[in-house]
Amino acid sequence: MSEQHAQRGAYITADDLLDDRRDWLSVHVVEVQPGAYDIVLRIDGTYFDRDTADEVAKSFTRDVRALLDSLDPDRFLTPPNNAA
Repeated sequence: MSEQHAQRGAYITADDLLDDRRDWLSVHVVEVQPGAYDIVLRIDGTYFDRDTADEVAKSFTRDVRALLDSLDPDRFLTPPNNAA
């Protein structure tokens, strides 16, 4: 299991998160309303309880946001959306 930050529960690096999720990672197109589509990154498997799935999603959201703040923009293959 990857090392996790003791206080926030987030993975230490994006590499840790992505490597742990390697078997689940995939990109999908989801129709969010008729004729409107989102591109989504799946990072975990199937849940059969909505409340559990919501809690796991919130946890991954916190982890991903914390990791995004720590990324080195010089490593990006393409500039981030907020690049000047």
